[in-house]
Amino acid sequence: MDNILMIEGCDAGSIIHYIEDHHVMKKLVHDESAVIMEKLLHAFYHTFESNQYLVYRQHGYYQKVPLLIDFNKYLFFPTHGRKEKLCCWINYYCIEKIKKTADGTQIQFTNHYLMNNGKMSEMILDVDIRVLRKQMQRCKMIHESYAKCHKDLRIYSKM
Repeated sequence: MDNILMIEGCDAGSIIHYIEDHHVMKKLVHDESAVIMEKLLHAFYHTFESNQYLVYRQHGYYQKVPLLIDFNKYLFFPTHGRKEKLCCWINYYCIEKIKKTADGTQIQFTNHYLMNNGKMSEMILDVDIRVLRKQMQRCKMIHESYAKCHKDLRIYSKM
């Protein structure tokens, strides 16, 4: 998997939406989305608890906490509580735009070369657009905070 766009909770487990050879692929796995997120965190030497604690300490978020796993590659936010079966984890770095539709909220993914049957890759979720906007704002704050910290570290390393 080149890059994970989203982990979608479903009754059968989860569907991982990812990029492979410039196409969006889907893979059904029998683990719930929270279990997949935990495995992804472990692959980068993180845990839910440590990641959530740092975000809480820096930003005060304690519910539906976005998880920064790998700067500029994986910053996921949940659509519901992490233990809810239908919770989706969406990669902030892969979102081009979101908009309200009659069926829910449409997410359009960033990589313009990603095509899904000849059209731009997008997905409609049954999630209030206000929830997604709030989560996107949280992710922006986390990203900017992390970027500033790394910039400061580079300045100190040159002293």
